[in-house]
Amino acid sequence: MTNFKVLEGKQVQINLKGPESKSGSLLSVKDDHLVLLSENGVIYYNLTHVKSITKNSTANSEQNHKKSYLKKGSFEDVLSAMHHKWVKINRGGPEHTEGVLVGLQDDHILLIKERELIHISMFHIKSVSVGE
Repeated sequence: MTNFKVLEGKQVQINLKGPESKSGSLLSVKDDHLVLLSENGVIYYNLTHVKSITKNSTANSEQNHKKSYLKKGSFEDVLSAMHHKWVKINRGGPEHTEGVLVGLQDDHILLIKERELIHISMFHIKSVSVGE
């Protein structure tokens, strides 16, 4: 999906409908993830779960945002950079959760939420962002 690089800096909508559908400025497209600046802040999407990207032709097409974000080569590197931070996983739908990212294993992450240690498969992480 690196052909989506032509949409960097443009106003887009990620996914057509559903809880993971968000609009904003596409900051970056990498081999396995993309970075979106939405009204809720910076969201990192795992490209495995992105079903569509729609360019918003009515919005100001070119945006020159100076918002800082994690410039990492892989989705796993993004998760690693969020170690010990409050994160939001799968921002919508029944599988959303948030907590402190305390570990990365081979195929899952460890999240502390209240008094629970949650193991989340990396494959099932659709999106992640640093919480407020």
